[in-house]
Amino acid sequence: KSNKMKSSNLLIILTIFISFTSTSQKKIPRYGKIDKKVLIERSNENYPGANGYYIFDSGETYFEIDKLYFKDDSKSGSLFTIVSKRHFRIKILKEEALYLGEIIIPFYRENQTKEKVYNIKATTYNMKDGKLVKAKLPKDLMYTEEISENWSRVKFKLPEMEIGSIIEVT
Repeated sequence: KSNKMKSSNLLIILTIFISFTSTSQKKIPRYGKIDKKVLIERSNENYPGANGYYIFDSGETYFEIDKLYFKDDSKSGSLFTIVSKRHFRIKILKEEALYLGEIIIPFYRENQTKEKVYNIKATTYNMKDGKLVKAKLPKDLMYTEEISENWSRVKFKLPEMEIGSIIEVT
């Protein structure tokens, strides 16, 4: 009986801990909502001497039910689709960090198994004459490159990057 009691107490403690840690995570800002204080900084006390740093890097992965699976009698497709999303911001402090704005997203394909890369948004933020200036990535600057029989990658470079920029990609 004492083992059952210990197990149930442990389960209660774990549940409280998990719910506490999941609600105490820092909220990720919406796309395009830039903190001007961070934009004008030229160094960061948390990263002394750094060329640049991630302001945040957030991702999520989840399953979606493929509605076409249920409409098609042949059932040749997949029942589930795995969706992965990523959203990050980087502060450029020195010229040596400009390469961080050269983004490469690899993806895999084999027979009917295909990863897709879509809905990419990317923006460079700068301060010019005390005003926030946004340079959005035009779609024609994104391209797909085949690496091998099963691998390809989407590549692009954020526009108008300079020392002091913040770059954002989702």
